[in-house]
Amino acid sequence: MASNKMTVTVGMTKDIVEVCHQLMQERDTLETHNDLLVQAIDAVTAERDEARDWARRMMKERDEAREALRK
Repeated sequence: MASNKMTVTVGMTKDIVEVCHQLMQERDTLETHNDLLVQAIDAVTAERDEARDWARRMMKERDEAREALRK
């Protein structure tokens, strides 16, 4: 009877270890995906900021050109 309990306990322990290992792999995968998403957001944000700066420069040039035409 004792060996049956031990076999069940060892089997359960192996199952628990396997599930923990799978969870750790899934966590690592999610961390990798998260890191990639953060990099993508940073890149898009930088592009947006550059586009805004460009638009501001163009509006300034437009306003300067209008002002020059009025003189």
